[in-house]
Amino acid sequence: MTTPLYGPDLAAIQHTGFSGFSRGASKGLLKILADAGLKPSASRPLRVVDLGCGDGTWLKALTNAGYEAVGMDASPSLVKIAKHIAPKAKIQRATLADFAIPSCDAVTALGEVLAYLAPGAARARLLGHLFRRIARKLPPGGLLIFDLIMAGKAMNYRSSHKGPGWRIDVQLSENLRTRILTRHVAIQRKTKTGTVRKTTEVHRQRIFGRAEVITALRAAGFTVKTAQAYGTQPMLPRRLAFIARKRAE
Repeated sequence: MTTPLYGPDLAAIQHTGFSGFSRGASKGLLKILADAGLKPSASRPLRVVDLGCGDGTWLKALTNAGYEAVGMDASPSLVKIAKHIAPKAKIQRATLADFAIPSCDAVTALGEVLAYLAPGAARARLLGHLFRRIARKLPPGGLLIFDLIMAGKAMNYRSSHKGPGWRIDVQLSENLRTRILTRHVAIQRKTKTGTVRKTTEVHRQRIFGRAEVITALRAAGFTVKTAQAYGTQPMLPRRLAFIARKRAE
């Protein structure tokens, strides 16, 4: 059975087996915000919007640090988990295309969120349009922080991961001509009755070049820095973090 992106089984596996990146990145991300002068206080509440919030790990770190956190994700299953993990955050199910970004002080999108193609989409969204949407909701000095897979030598491999009661097998292929990376994910997860449910998901991502991302950010009114890590949490191979700050008007 093929399911939408991050159906119930993969969402649960993402939370129990793959939330380490967000946990590891949280301290570094909070420092980036603080170093930019975006540290909340009783007299100065600050709002951070997380696009593709996943299981809510980063939202929880934000609310624990005193920020007003707003999250969105297209997966109903991940939204359900995130509401449990980060009860103080405001979380809704939405796609990037239909999410009404509220006015805020910073926007984050961790784990290559901005590169995902919607199921059935013929082409990737235009980053420049999204960057302009975000810029309109940020004050001068506001931050946009995200990471993407950068163009490079084609990745084609199989991998397997397992944990208590679950296993996933991933076949990854990258088309350099179309600049689309595809993951076929075969999922096995034990149910409460002890049976093993098998599902599959297909995830597609657009691969971007460093220069085109920076050019689009600058055109939208941002200054840009790049990084290979969020604090002590390194990026996976070929990933790059972008720390963009809205210029003064």
